[in-house]
Amino acid sequence: MPQSGRLSKKSCGEAQGAQGSLSEGEGGALWAEDEARLGLKPVIRRVWAPVGKRPVARFKRGYKWTYLYAFVRPESGELYTG
Repeated sequence: MPQSGRLSKKSCGEAQGAQGSLSEGEGGALWAEDEARLGLKPVIRRVWAPVGKRPVARFKRGYKWTYLYAFVRPESGELYTG
C-alpha cells in the first residue's frame, strides 16, 4: 500500500491477485466496508422582533450524531448495514 494510505490501481490489482489465490473452501472472501458519521448541528435563524427591542433567538445547544456502517460482498451482492 502507498505511504499516503490510499489504494492505487497498482496496489488494488496486487490485493485482488492475492485474494484470488484463496478459495471459498479456505475461508477467504472479498468484502468491501465503508463507514460514515452523520450528524445535526443547531442553527441560529433570524427571528422577528419589535423595532427597538433586542430579538431573542432561543435554540437548543447540542449536537446529535449516529454512525452508519455497511459491508458488501461484490461477487454476490450481499449487503449488511448497521
